[in-house]
Parts: sequence; C-alpha cells; structure tokens
Amino acid sequence: MPNFSFVVFLSSYAANEFFNTAIMLLISYIGFAMSQTAIIALYRMNQHNVEIIPYTKNVYIVQIVSAIVICIIAAYIRINKGGFSFIDRDGRRRTKIFIKDNFRILIAVVVSILIFIIANIWILLSENPPYYTISLGLLVALLFLIYLSIKKDELDD
Repeated sequence: MPNFSFVVFLSSYAANEFFNTAIMLLISYIGFAMSQTAIIALYRMNQHNVEIIPYTKNVYIVQIVSAIVICIIAAYIRINKGGFSFIDRDGRRRTKIFIKDNFRILIAVVVSILIFIIANIWILLSENPPYYTISLGLLVALLFLIYLSIKKDELDD
C-alpha cells in the first residue's frame, strides 16, 4: 500500500499522469531489486555462502555497495541525458491508457509486478534463495519494461 500512495503522491506533486508515474517507479523498484539481488549473489559467492541476516555487518555491506552502484548508474544516466520524455515536467498530458501501445506496457507492468512479488516471496520463504535466478528474472522484467518505455517514448516524440 505505501507504494501505491507514493505513486499517487508523486503523480500529483510532479504533475505527471498516474500511469507514467507508475511506470517510472516500477522501473526504479525493479532496477534496485535486481541490482541488490545480484550484489547479494556475488557477495555470497565470494564469502562462501555467508548468511544475509538483518542488522549484521554483511547486510550493511550489501546496502552500502547497492547504494553506490545505484548512484553510479543514476549519475551515468544523468550525464548521458537519459530518461523518458513521456514523463512530462511541464504539466499533465492526457493520454488514453487503453490504446494499443499503452496496453502492451500495462501488460508488462502487471507481469513485472507479479515477477517482483514472486521474487520477494521466494526470498522470504526459501532458506537458501537462488539469488542469481531471481536477479535474472528481475533483469528480464526490467529490460522488457525499458524496451517498451523506449518504444512509447519514440511514439510520443
């Protein structure tokens, strides 16, 4: 529920459409989750399957490395003037959600949310979660969302 309220807040604060804000935030969440699971997988591989338990040194190391990686990626995107122009800064543009191109993104959003939920449940319920597999699944969802967002961006220009 907090994520939904964050989408509502950001769409009203930034004067963006709800649908476009949801796409932007979902790409961010999945990108962070994918990078963090990949970092955990690499860390566990190098530390011989060390346990990731909350409030321990290992978790803090993973969080610091995750934050650094995400900041580097964000700086790279910013320096190269990346981003999507369909996320309008000049005010709301009314677009119809249920047109052909948006419908594909809507399906991708639903599938990505399901992959995200399944990944989280898998991590919570498994004693030794397969972080590489989870990271790969999140990467596929992320790339698919980015691909469709780039297509949408090209159509809106």
